[in-house]
Amino acid sequence: MLKCLFTSRLREIRESKGLTQKEAARKLHIGYTKYNHYETGRNEPDIDTIILLARFYHVSTDYLMGNDDFLINTHHLSLLKETLITEIISADDEINTEIGHYLDYLKTKQEIAGKKK
Repeated sequence: MLKCLFTSRLREIRESKGLTQKEAARKLHIGYTKYNHYETGRNEPDIDTIILLARFYHVSTDYLMGNDDFLINTHHLSLLKETLITEIISADDEINTEIGHYLDYLKTKQEIAGKKK
């Protein structure tokens, strides 16, 4: 495991969830000091803890350990969603912009339909 990459990804994911180290440690049922040492690189978590962290943050263990740059854990996605994500990643910026506009349109359409019920 690339220690520096693991620690930076762990911190980045925690911060993106709006959690402090203490809050994350409490929700994971591990001590604050232990969590802090994982995030600062003072200690390395065992495999069970890496799995726990990945599940808690909804990322793959490969992402956490620096073996993969794909943030989303596709293990729990349907085949359709996994295929769509793969297609979006491989598409150019112009197509992704159009996809974003279309998603906004669909969300608005769904909201309007929900208000009519």
